[in-house]
Amino acid sequence: RDFNGSAIYVIDANGTGQRRLSPTPGFDVTPSWSPDGTRIVYARLHQAPQPDNPPMTDIRVMNVDGTDDHAVLANTLFSVEPRWSVHDQIVFMSLMNGSDLDIYVMNADGTGVVRLTAATNGNNGDPVWSSDGSRITFGSDREGGNRLNVFVMNADGSDQEPLTHFDMPYEAGDTNWSSDGKKIAFEWDINGMKQSDPNAYAEVWTMNPDGSGATSTGIPCSGVGCAPRWQPK
Repeated sequence: RDFNGSAIYVIDANGTGQRRLSPTPGFDVTPSWSPDGTRIVYARLHQAPQPDNPPMTDIRVMNVDGTDDHAVLANTLFSVEPRWSVHDQIVFMSLMNGSDLDIYVMNADGTGVVRLTAATNGNNGDPVWSSDGSRITFGSDREGGNRLNVFVMNADGSDQEPLTHFDMPYEAGDTNWSSDGKKIAFEWDINGMKQSDPNAYAEVWTMNPDGSGATSTGIPCSGVGCAPRWQPK
C-alpha cells in the first residue's frame, strides 16, 4: 500500500484486521508468502524510483508479524518481484548484471543466486512459479518490435518458450497459476507500453499451461498493477 511511504501490510480475507508490517516511511513493495505461510519475502527500494534511474534494492524476509526482518540479498540494482516456491527457492527479476532485466533464482537464505535468462536479449520480468515449483512463467519483450508476451521455462531455466503470441498493440504478462496447475491467469492490454501505462485498457485472461485456450474473462482491470491472482485451495 502506498500510504506514508510504500509499505507491506497484511489483512484478513474479509477485509478486517489490517496492519502495517514495514517501517514508516519506506519504499517496500511486491510481497510474497512462504509456502508454509509463516514468512514474507519482499523488496525494499533504497529510494523512490525515477524515470531511467532504477534504484538499488534489498530483497528481505520477515515473519508474518513483521519481526526478524532481514536482508537475504542486499544492495543490488532493481531486484524486485521476489516470489517463494514450494521448494523453498525464491525467483526474482533484477538489473544486477546488465542493462536488461533478467530472471534469477536463489535459495531462501540468499545463497546460490543463478541467472536463468542470461542467454537472451531484451527484458524478462514478473516471474511466477507454477503450483508444484517445476516451472516459471514470465513476461518478455525478447521478440523485438515492442512485442510483450508470456513465456514459460523450467525451474532451472531450460526450455524457454512463448505461451502467447500477441502482436502490437496487444500485450500479455503478469501471470499467476491456479493451485491445481491447470490454468494460468494473466493481464492482457492494448498498447500498454509494455504494461507501464496505467491508462491502457486491460483485461484478465486465462489459458492452459501450454498456451492453448487463451480467453478473456471479460473483466477489465488497471493497465498497471492488474496482477490477477488465484485463490489458494
